Amino acid sequence: MARRWYRRPLLHFLVLGGILFSLEQWRLSRAAYQIAAPDDAFLKTAAVQVEKLQGRPLTFAQRDALREHEIDQRILFAEALRRNLHLSDPVVQQRLLRNAAFLGLEGDLSQQLNAALALEIHRGDQVIRRRLIQCMDALGSASSSLNPPSDDELKAIYNADRARWRREPSFSFQHIFISADRPAVQQRAEEAFQQLSSGRLNTDAISMLSDSFLLGNEMTQVSARHVAEGFGEEFSRWLKNLSDRQLRSTQWQGPVTSVYGVH
Repeated sequence: MARRWYRRPLLHFLVLGGILFSLEQWRLSRAAYQIAAPDDAFLKTAAVQVEKLQGRPLTFAQRDALREHEIDQRILFAEALRRNLHLSDPVVQQRLLRNAAFLGLEGDLSQQLNAALALEIHRGDQVIRRRLIQCMDALGSASSSLNPPSDDELKAIYNADRARWRREPSFSFQHIFISADRPAVQQRAEEAFQQLSSGRLNTDAISMLSDSFLLGNEMTQVSARHVAEGFGEEFSRWLKNLSDRQLRSTQWQGPVTSVYGVH
């Protein structure tokens, strides 16, 4: 009796291959929209490089801006790959062929190019990364003339997925610093607080009350994470526990202890 068609091994092979191919395409499509945020080690290295160039430490706001910039760059790079710009851009192709020659990949130019793509050299090459980000910037500039969405459209997008747009809380504040390296720390802090609370001090007099603080006496839009990293957990908890009325108040508050002293 003839073997039934659905029992043929070749058919099983083709069906299984089709399923595996579909799963791989789904995985790649999903991965194309997943962006890994820069970790602390990367941000510290990047901050050191910027500080060397500008000759002074970065403020908390500048560190936040550095992180946001890197996230933007990663989004643009991932979108360029998702659009397959690396497969058609001549600059990227020439760079891949140069890398293929350096690695000693065999074959003609087409084979070398395919081998380099298979090895995903384009993902780790910084020249290619910068080129693809430039391509995305150019596409964004070309589409800037399109009609922007209305306020109602933006509100609808926001309300449809609020968790997506939620950001870490940030704080802006001015502080007076009493260094723990000097004597009578608590006494100096209490005396300074009394003078500040009187409201009779001008800007110069207020600044004279403070010891030198590396990051300055004014913090602008500092993330809660950076407050904890820069001032310590005790200071961070105190700031988070303030009521909305206290956070919006222009009155001096404290004293509160940090890893450096009293503020």
